[in-house]
Amino acid sequence: MTNNVCWFVYLIILNEFFLEKIRVRAKQLKKIKVRLEEMQAEIMGESEETVHTMQEESTLYPDPNDRASLETEHINNLRIRDRERKLLTKVEEPLGARRKENFWIL
Repeated sequence: MTNNVCWFVYLIILNEFFLEKIRVRAKQLKKIKVRLEEMQAEIMGESEETVHTMQEESTLYPDPNDRASLETEHINNLRIRDRERKLLTKVEEPLGARRKENFWIL
């Protein structure tokens, strides 16, 4: 009989251990989801800001050097936004999998 009690206590301890692990994992996943959503919003905000800035600065400069500097700045901004676009797809991938109720591993 004591052997059965030991197994029962052992199973209770294991059950509590795994429940705690599941709770911790759920908290971690929630934090990760929040961080991914923050990154997504930040990238989208910066891209919209870049579009507005480029539209406002599209005036013609009489000086070729000023125009060249502006175009160089635009090219650099577009390169950064292209990298952020690629990052955005990587950020949205786990969020989309989570929305489909799939289990994703990080």
